Amino acid sequence: MKFATIFRSLAAEKVRYCVLGRTAAVYYGLQVVTMDIDIILSSDRANTMRFFKALRRMGATFQLPSTMEMELFESQKVSRFMIGDLVLDVLKWQEGFSTASWTRVRKARYLGTTVRIADLHDLIQTKSQTPRRKDKADVRALQKILINQKETRK
Repeated sequence: MKFATIFRSLAAEKVRYCVLGRTAAVYYGLQVVTMDIDIILSSDRANTMRFFKALRRMGATFQLPSTMEMELFESQKVSRFMIGDLVLDVLKWQEGFSTASWTRVRKARYLGTTVRIADLHDLIQTKSQTPRRKDKADVRALQKILINQKETRK
C-alpha cells in the first residue's frame, strides 16, 4: 500500500491531521528514505471518530510497540498502526507543535490528494524536542534548507 492510499482515506473522511517527521522533512527537500508516516491528529472527539473510520477503510491493524517504544506507548504519546506493509505512527500530542501550529499547516498535492504538512519552522521545533540522534541530524539539515529558502527569497 502506498502513502497516497493513507492520505486519500484521511481526506475522504475529512480527518484533521498534520504530517510530521521524516515524511514532512522529505517534502521540504531532506534527502532521506522513510518507511513510515508520522501524523498528529486534532484531538476533538468527532475528528477521532473520523480517523478510526479512515483506519477501518484502510484495513489498518493496531501494532503493539517494541520494548524501546514502550515508554511512548504507555505515555499515550503515540500509537502505531500497520496498513499493509506501511507504518502509521499517530501522535496525540508533540512537544513543539502548538495550537498556533495548526494555523501554519501547509497543504500540498500528492498524487491528486491534498496532504497537510507541518510548517518547516514547526517541523524543526518538533524534531528539536526529541533525543534521537537521527532527529538531531535532521534538524541541522532542515535548518540549512530554511536558510537556503530565506536566501532564495531575497
